[in-house]
Amino acid sequence: GANTEKVYATINGKANDSQLCFSSGEMFRLIESYITDNFGEKGKFRFVIAPDDTPYACTCPSCTAIGNTEKNATPAVTELILRLSQRFPRHFFFTTSYLTTQQVTDKQLPPNAGVIVSTVAGVGFHGLSSFRYREMNRIGFADYYSMAAARIW
Repeated sequence: GANTEKVYATINGKANDSQLCFSSGEMFRLIESYITDNFGEKGKFRFVIAPDDTPYACTCPSCTAIGNTEKNATPAVTELILRLSQRFPRHFFFTTSYLTTQQVTDKQLPPNAGVIVSTVAGVGFHGLSSFRYREMNRIGFADYYSMAAARIW
């Protein structure tokens, strides 16, 4: 629609349609509408919220205020997942540990949120002991994210 440009990231001070802005109110509203219209509020569906496969994160004023840096989208992605998991307490929301979301969040995730860890990126089960992922509620492993939801749960 006409507001889709509001979901694009700011990279190097310019709008960039190769990445998404996860702090955008329009992004939340689009996802909220999509879930409500297609899945309802009472189901137990699983959703993955993840940046596009680029090495850059949004650094608009809103994302930067949350904690994003040029190469770290974890803060804004985590905040969006927290909002979605609160809005839809019966659905499950996951992000990935890959590229701009490799930095572990310092936020406690609710029971209906988690992280999918990529084995492609070389982070295997044994490597997790040094990360705070073991403190999170749900962890999934996937060779390819496009297959993650179907293969893990």
